Amino acid sequence: MKLKKQRILASVMTIMMATIGMLFPVKAAAAGLSMELKVSNASASSVVLKWNKQSQAKSYQVYRSTKKTSGYKKIASTEKGTFKDENLREQKTYYYKVTARKQGSQKVASNTVSKVKVRGNYKKGTVYGPSMTERQRKQVKNAAAKFVNTKIRPGMGDYEKVEAAHDYLVNRCEYADSSRKNGANSAWGALIYQEAQCSGYSRAFKALCDAMDVKCYYVHATEKAVNPFHQWNIVRVGSRYYHMDVQCNDSSGFRAIYLVSDKTMKKIGLRWNTSQYPRCSKDYEL
Repeated sequence: MKLKKQRILASVMTIMMATIGMLFPVKAAAAGLSMELKVSNASASSVVLKWNKQSQAKSYQVYRSTKKTSGYKKIASTEKGTFKDENLREQKTYYYKVTARKQGSQKVASNTVSKVKVRGNYKKGTVYGPSMTERQRKQVKNAAAKFVNTKIRPGMGDYEKVEAAHDYLVNRCEYADSSRKNGANSAWGALIYQEAQCSGYSRAFKALCDAMDVKCYYVHATEKAVNPFHQWNIVRVGSRYYHMDVQCNDSSGFRAIYLVSDKTMKKIGLRWNTSQYPRCSKDYEL
């Protein structure tokens, strides 16, 4: 009897809610009141902003500042859903907001995005490729800037950033048959020509980590290693350092050497000058 009463009560409540809904319909959220702003492309000195256009919007005002919470000034007004800001200073971080002006006084504001400053060493003789030309160094710089501004999101931790850099290279680059052409031993080969040997993979990985401000080392094997010509990286995740071999992981088709310890590397047969690099005391544990 008690269960029957509960079922009757539930049925009555359902009918009442449906009736209320017909008499006093809940207004749906107004379409177009959410404007998502994102960076769709970037170089060392430019950024392309993109947002979802709003219904009945007459124009969009683009604001920029070098501070996240204040100092915004209007730099452009456009009817399009995209804007390119050029001739930016490479060593500055810029923040952007966009406002849509609708009929009357209604405005819709976007979220805030940033174009981060260029980090890394792009001087002649850089670890990214000592033999790279000035043009190639600039192309690598632009590639690193594009990566960090389009693939790295606010709030990402070290592990997520390192994983993003690793997967970016694995998905874009292939192993080069020859080390003597197309910059295969440089970051240019991996990031621009998209073919590289172990040296190119590891130099490119360092360039991407430097762009993200993640501590990373380029490592060369010693003559005591099973392969004395091999190169890879040591990268910091949280408070510890780990070995990372992007080329090996790409060629093998799985994460064979992915955030591992000195002990694991030595078991593989690799040797390096341990006095020049941080100690990697343990394999990474998720």
